[in-house]
Amino acid sequence: MTETPWIQLLATQTLLFSAAVLLLALLRPLLRRLLDAGAVYLAWLLVPLMMLSPALPRLLQGQVLPSPVQTLERAVPAWLRAPPAAAAQTPASSTPAARPQPDAAPGRPAPQALALAGWGLGALALLALLAQRQRRFNDRLLRQADAWRAPAGESPALMGLWHGRLVLPQDFETRFSASEQALILAHEAVHARRHDNAWNLLAAGLLVLQWFNPLAWWALRAMRLDQEVACDAAVLNQAHPHNPGEEPLVKTYVNALLKSHPQRALPVLSTGWAHRHPLLERVKGLRLHRRPAWQRVLGRGSAIGLCLGLTVLARAAQPVSGPEAFERMMQYLEKESATMGARPIGLVVQLDSQQGQEGWKHKDLVFAFAHTLQDTYSQMQLVAPMKDWCLGMHLYRMPGGEFRPQTEILDKDCRKTLTELQPVVLGKGQTSLMARLPQDVQEVVQAQVSLRLEDPRSEGFKAIYRRQIEEMSPQQLARMTEYIDEHSRNHSALQAQDKAWRLSRGEQP
Repeated sequence: MTETPWIQLLATQTLLFSAAVLLLALLRPLLRRLLDAGAVYLAWLLVPLMMLSPALPRLLQGQVLPSPVQTLERAVPAWLRAPPAAAAQTPASSTPAARPQPDAAPGRPAPQALALAGWGLGALALLALLAQRQRRFNDRLLRQADAWRAPAGESPALMGLWHGRLVLPQDFETRFSASEQALILAHEAVHARRHDNAWNLLAAGLLVLQWFNPLAWWALRAMRLDQEVACDAAVLNQAHPHNPGEEPLVKTYVNALLKSHPQRALPVLSTGWAHRHPLLERVKGLRLHRRPAWQRVLGRGSAIGLCLGLTVLARAAQPVSGPEAFERMMQYLEKESATMGARPIGLVVQLDSQQGQEGWKHKDLVFAFAHTLQDTYSQMQLVAPMKDWCLGMHLYRMPGGEFRPQTEILDKDCRKTLTELQPVVLGKGQTSLMARLPQDVQEVVQAQVSLRLEDPRSEGFKAIYRRQIEEMSPQQLARMTEYIDEHSRNHSALQAQDKAWRLSRGEQP
């Protein structure tokens, strides 16, 4: 179904967003106590970084499965093997990624489509509400010679994305003293210098995407509060020539806050001097603004390091994606083949099958191997799960390099043989198979199988292989990457052992 990737993407982004916000909610009191206000505001970078983490390179290899996959034969890749006995007793419906699922009833929308439509309607509704709020705010402004003016009693604000426009209330000069006006203008200048409206737009965009998530609404309010407190601290930390010597700077700042009137609903592309932020929180922040310059620099560096470190850990803990598994497999094939001095081997399976009264279906399958021993006998057993049965293949390599494959039909658990092994001639004709499925299905399966060898580095092979890997379940992808990691570690250990052995004999490694 075409809706499934979008649902998976939305679920992944919701999980990452919620994890980032929960981490900040837990760390925020500690960060406020140890770091300055600017560092606390900077810590909100964790949210977009966590949401972008699936697109970042994996710097650490996290363990996806709780325990390593036990391999029965080194020649058989673990993700292609028949499931163990414990898994064989699991109903087919419990492994949806391994077997096709029935479509929704005719004329009835699928649950994924309904969920995606509901999310889209909610996002569009919130986007329209935010746009209307911005338009109403703009309609109330008046353009005068010195600046944009808002109705009397409103709070000063900075509008615009990159080129901020200062908005002052009509009674700005009469309501605030000269020192208070200077502090307010300095506060809005800090907003403009930091491009806070651009960050507000990003926060509003995330709210639109996560409108159903209660954490998103809390995060927007908390981020805007930290933004204002950081600007307050920046103003109070800089020398201000308009502050009268007999009046403490903090007291002047508090008086200006008290004279400001909260906005009912601040639009997205504006930062207000005082709106619906808790005044008590901002006053508390004014008492903690005094930090040495070196401590502020160290705090912001620590905040950035914390965000980057948590992002790296989050990336390592995420399951391996299909494209990532494909790239790692191709790199593994190239590395192993270069070491062994033999090109990799690709097996292409062309399968035409019919189950019961269904029509004939065609499917292309590919399998890739790094190398095989040239002068010894080797065997590989491969399985391909279908709807209610499996296709089994035995690939025998004879001394001298000749391949002798055989194929069979297995039950839906890929364990019990339903037909005798039938030989297949590589690249020539098809082998016919027919079997009656067990009593729970009671249908006849017919299959036409043809096999051929192909270089897995060819574009045609890679296209089929990429699509096949991307359709794997997370468990299959995890087994596949663990197989690659295990063989890579074993190969590196053997290389180190061989180098040490040659050095002990005085030979060139």
